Amino acid sequence: MAVATEVDLSQPYGNMVHLTEMLSSLSGLGWDITLFVPRRPGTGYDDRIHALPYAIVPITLRKIPKFSIPIYEVQVSREILRRHRDKPWDLIYTRSDLYSLGGWFAAHRLKIPHIVELNSLKGEELYQADRSLILSRFIEAIEGWLVRNSDIAVTVSSGLRKEILRHHHLSNDKCAVIENGVNTAHFRPKVRPPHIPPMNIVFTGQFSPFQGVPTLLEAAALLDSSFQVTIVGGGPHAAINSDLAATINSLSNVCLHGPCPYQELPDLLTRFHVGISPYTSRWRHVAGGPSPIKVYAYLAAGLPVIATRLPGLEFIEDKGVGILVPAEDPRALSRAIKKLQADPMAREEMSLRALKLAQESFDWNHRAARLDRLLRERLQAQAYQ
Repeated sequence: MAVATEVDLSQPYGNMVHLTEMLSSLSGLGWDITLFVPRRPGTGYDDRIHALPYAIVPITLRKIPKFSIPIYEVQVSREILRRHRDKPWDLIYTRSDLYSLGGWFAAHRLKIPHIVELNSLKGEELYQADRSLILSRFIEAIEGWLVRNSDIAVTVSSGLRKEILRHHHLSNDKCAVIENGVNTAHFRPKVRPPHIPPMNIVFTGQFSPFQGVPTLLEAAALLDSSFQVTIVGGGPHAAINSDLAATINSLSNVCLHGPCPYQELPDLLTRFHVGISPYTSRWRHVAGGPSPIKVYAYLAAGLPVIATRLPGLEFIEDKGVGILVPAEDPRALSRAIKKLQADPMAREEMSLRALKLAQESFDWNHRAARLDRLLRERLQAQAYQ
């Protein structure tokens, strides 16, 4: 299987984790995978990337930012076709981002199945972040064309599936759901922090507009020095969030840790008592139900979770592993934090349930087994055509 993506493996964020962990699990199920990825000039990969159990073909991006990704897609298509002569592909899987057409063109040329994975409505995401209507409509049109002309689309939540079907006018059988997951062996905690002040709270992830970082900071302003909030991450949106940076600097109980390499994240999480996921509800694909990697990582690390009440996250309260709060409600978020601080025994019980739930329900191996069945069904259908 050839996998084409625009995900930058040098950046330790959710899209990189999703891609590398899912493909590693698929490799364990017998798939021979070659991953085609962009490499920005001057960047490299850490030891974990080099140790992944599949071949990686990095293609260096051109230095002209506006045209680097379209040129990259042409290079991806050519490289997939060239390598097909020595190692014929059974199917091509594209993890869609902006343009993501290289894999489709190669699959069309070779007359083999093409699967596309969508983890957001990219046009909407661009518009919300940059307010560029022309670019967002252009990306939206490409995304719709790609989904309609692929064998099937895969996405990470039922809410996002519903939006994709509606937005791109697709039939129900055109999109499947394979949720995000977590490497439970990687995140299994070795130690836990003592139940003494301060209570350490962590947020991990990018400063994307839908992540709800402003709500978290407003909640932190309502907490005293017996609470310490640490923000682990940043990402491309961090550079444009000067107001957030000013707010963080003004709060004595908030620390900006910055990005953390994936290999080091489990050890970092052992310092904390609670994990936070304060999603905003203003984005359609989030309001319809996210599949947050950070929440699964918190659970696998034994952290109780406080998250926004959204479709798909009901299990947090149903399974007794945390508390749900209304979106964009810093007072409710601060009350939930104080509630967990006041009851160390409840936190400990949530922690034990979180570890068990992550292992039994959210491990990447469970997710990969479902994707494996879907891919093999597509190959079987192709064989009968």
